[in-house]
Amino acid sequence: MNNYQINLPAKTNIEFIRDTLRSNKKNFKKEMQEFDTARNELLRKLEVLKKKEELRQRTMLISINE
Repeated sequence: MNNYQINLPAKTNIEFIRDTLRSNKKNFKKEMQEFDTARNELLRKLEVLKKKEELRQRTMLISINE
């Protein structure tokens, strides 16, 4: 069972269901924000690595041409 499934008792209280759904929605939103933050950070790091590799390649070409 994942974090967003709800075990409901036989007789359910509508307010309980609403509160649970609200809580799950908040948790999901927070997790998505954390995911987006981590994703953006990794994309920035990847871009830096690409630029470093590009610079390294250029430096190698310059030293070969000299």
